[in-house]
Amino acid sequence: MSIVFIGVALTGVVDTWRSKWPADELHRRGIDAYYIGHQGEHTNRGWVHDDTYIVHATNQDVGLYGTVKELRSLGAKVWVQFDDDYRQLGIIQDTVDHDLIPLVAAMPHTKKFRPRGWFENLTDDHRTGLAAADGFIAATEEVADAYRDWARGPTVVIHNYIPSWVTELPLKRIMPPVAGWFGGLGAHRRDIEWLGESGKAIGRLGVIGDPAGVEEIIGRQLDYRAGWQAWSKLYREIGRFSVGIVPVVDDAFNRPKSWIKPVEFAAMGVPSVVSDLPAYRRARDRGLPLVIVDNPEAMADEANLILDDVEGFAPHDVLRQIVRDQFSLEGPGGDDWEKWAVEYSQ
Repeated sequence: MSIVFIGVALTGVVDTWRSKWPADELHRRGIDAYYIGHQGEHTNRGWVHDDTYIVHATNQDVGLYGTVKELRSLGAKVWVQFDDDYRQLGIIQDTVDHDLIPLVAAMPHTKKFRPRGWFENLTDDHRTGLAAADGFIAATEEVADAYRDWARGPTVVIHNYIPSWVTELPLKRIMPPVAGWFGGLGAHRRDIEWLGESGKAIGRLGVIGDPAGVEEIIGRQLDYRAGWQAWSKLYREIGRFSVGIVPVVDDAFNRPKSWIKPVEFAAMGVPSVVSDLPAYRRARDRGLPLVIVDNPEAMADEANLILDDVEGFAPHDVLRQIVRDQFSLEGPGGDDWEKWAVEYSQ
């Protein structure tokens, strides 16, 4: 019996945090676990009836119900996992590229074929998919609460963790020190708009992902700019910053989000100033030094204070050790996945 991490598309691109890295860690711990879909690995293995499948659904996939139904028809156990509360995607409908995400017809099993927003189809698909699955894995307590009543089987929370190799990557800070943000503007445009002109008050500012778009929104030139990178290169780029900023609008779409972004900063020895969200408070309670603010002016002020005394706030080696001890897959994250595997996949 194996534990198989897959996406809704079965052989499509696999998620890194929720599929590839957990599968690798479970395998390292001696559990027969792997992932399907990443660059074609295991795609010719076929589906085995006594395996347990973990299907990761995203905000782009309509087809969860069909995938769950197909795998269960083979006699397999199937768990579904969500990283977000996808019911709230309508909040960011006006920020997405409608040429890339067109209106689509409803899923055939609903017998409704009128064109409507993709997030509405996701809601129908997710409801029926969860009802057909053996259980539900959520990335945060808030995501679990959002979907618990839809799940036929048990609901389990397993947070986002990262592998320890990130904490061993070399650091090459930009001098003089720079505060930085990384991400794409697709789902995060509103977060940068929340920061707005307060971004001008940050002494030195850099962006990884969409620097031109951020410059346009906040109305200033950046002191460091880089495009999106593959994982190991992305983390090396993050390590160029001396302080990270994580501006997030407090709304129903963002409130269930995980603690991953400040954890990624900390893995590269970068302290961060973050908006006030439940997951960030949870991370601070677990020992991660974070400055939590509730307005953009305070975010700029606190970022400047840290820029003036980076090591005085939290030495980079201390931050990296906290990630190893409290937020790594080799530590608590792997323990959580292993506990799930022992209790629910047999």
